[in-house]
Amino acid sequence: MSREIRTITWYNDDGDVVCTQTCTVGLESVSQPEGATNWIVGTPQQIRGARVVDGAIVEGSIQELPVAEQVRRIRNSRLLQCDWTQAVDSPLSDTKKTEWATYRQALRDMPINLSSETTIEDVTFPTPPE
Repeated sequence: MSREIRTITWYNDDGDVVCTQTCTVGLESVSQPEGATNWIVGTPQQIRGARVVDGAIVEGSIQELPVAEQVRRIRNSRLLQCDWTQAVDSPLSDTKKTEWATYRQALRDMPINLSSETTIEDVTFPTPPE
């Protein structure tokens, strides 16, 4: 029997994001991290500076960084968010694991030294598998 997995973001009473994690639906509170009081489905592109306001994740000040640094942080965050897909005990089929491995490689292959892109909106990130 396959269980549904999702990514959640833990935050404290002030709305500051504490961490993100993947978990089985219905077992979210089993691994509540220290300092976190609430969780929401989804994840910010970067944890530092992110907050939860009125039930929505609000990004931090990533826009103030150079484009290459923004790309690196977003790429690294996306890699972390899907690490679980490559675990030996992942609930994914071998075919889905391969799709995720291909996506992860595409993220790692992204150029870090961008010259022609002037804003983060100009950057095309790989699309994750469904």
